[in-house]
Amino acid sequence: IVSNPLQFYESILPSSVFFRAHKSYLVNLNKVVNIDSGRGGTLQVSDGHELPIAYRRKSALLKKIKET
Repeated sequence: IVSNPLQFYESILPSSVFFRAHKSYLVNLNKVVNIDSGRGGTLQVSDGHELPIAYRRKSALLKKIKET
């Protein structure tokens, strides 16, 4: 549980490693295991959780993952 908005953490964490895939999720790109396509799609992280990807952020996410 945190007391600051997610935007605060997004601004202090390195953007080369963390990406806001959805309004409720800030993802460590080093932990992404799989990306499922679809309109928005989902991504799976190394602990097994599946997180939604915002439709408007999907192309930026794919570009960012190719860079890393």
